[in-house]
Amino acid sequence: MTALAPLHRQPKPWDGRWWGTQPVLAPRPKKEVEWEGTAAVVQALRDGLKDPAPEVRLAAVKGLQVAPDPQVGDQLAEMFQQTKEAATRSELLKAITACKPEAAAQFVEKILTDPNADPALVPAAITIAEKSRGMAPVLAKAASAPDAKPQLVVAALEALTRMRDRSVVDVASKLVTDGDKSVEIRRAGAEALAASRSSNAIEPLLKAYADQAIRRDVIPALANIPDVRALDAYLEGLDSKDGTLRLWDAHTGAPLAVLQSGEAAVDDVALSRDGRVATLSNNKVVQVFECKVCGSLADVRALARAHPPRQLTPDERRQLLAATTGAAR
Repeated sequence: MTALAPLHRQPKPWDGRWWGTQPVLAPRPKKEVEWEGTAAVVQALRDGLKDPAPEVRLAAVKGLQVAPDPQVGDQLAEMFQQTKEAATRSELLKAITACKPEAAAQFVEKILTDPNADPALVPAAITIAEKSRGMAPVLAKAASAPDAKPQLVVAALEALTRMRDRSVVDVASKLVTDGDKSVEIRRAGAEALAASRSSNAIEPLLKAYADQAIRRDVIPALANIPDVRALDAYLEGLDSKDGTLRLWDAHTGAPLAVLQSGEAAVDDVALSRDGRVATLSNNKVVQVFECKVCGSLADVRALARAHPPRQLTPDERRQLLAATTGAAR
């Protein structure tokens, strides 16, 4: 099963176009073209789900994560409900996410709203809710639950932001001003409001501006929604140079990462060809961050030789907010 699954389809043939100077750094092409062996692989995985040996069934479940098959989505959902073993349930939920997310809608709400649910199931449940039509209210309910764990609340807010669902403004507005919530949750609320760019987010953000624990997060959130009422926050942002670099998705406005380059203000930002972020501080220190791990440093000289930097595109410039200006975009 493990060896068969990756053979389910093949990548599209190369179209002969130029693919850049370093194609090895790009993700592998999707396998989406059926070939003469596709039917055999699909059938083997389907048969594997019915095998009497649990290890074979588990291998088939993992294989379906690599080779999604919508026709077995309901069968996987039934297996999930009948299985009690936590590790197997987690793998089943991942397979359902890949094959047919809507098949899990009936029990995803319980996973997201039950405080005693297995935390290992939450990431896949969030993904299913995000991909399934009409599940935004479930995510909003999960994020608003009084006893919800911070990790779940943050993930639910991020999913609602990516979905661009309007409910995120109401949910985040309550969370960002609730002093009883953890700093992590209040910070996530500020980031969700920033991404919403909604005028209705100004009032809760101005109230949260008085919260010293998340003040540094509220200022750039207010900068994302220009309003004269936030002038004091903008002025403070202009005077605050703490070396923080924030990255957002240019299309959805969802926060991606927060990079700390030290105490000195960040004067310039550049991206290498492989996506690493380089910052230049006003103390003449250059730091390079691996975006995927958000924090590991690379040797600048070696990086410059291997991956010459390039100018930011307009979208990339909008993604990066340096604390050198606080309110600048």
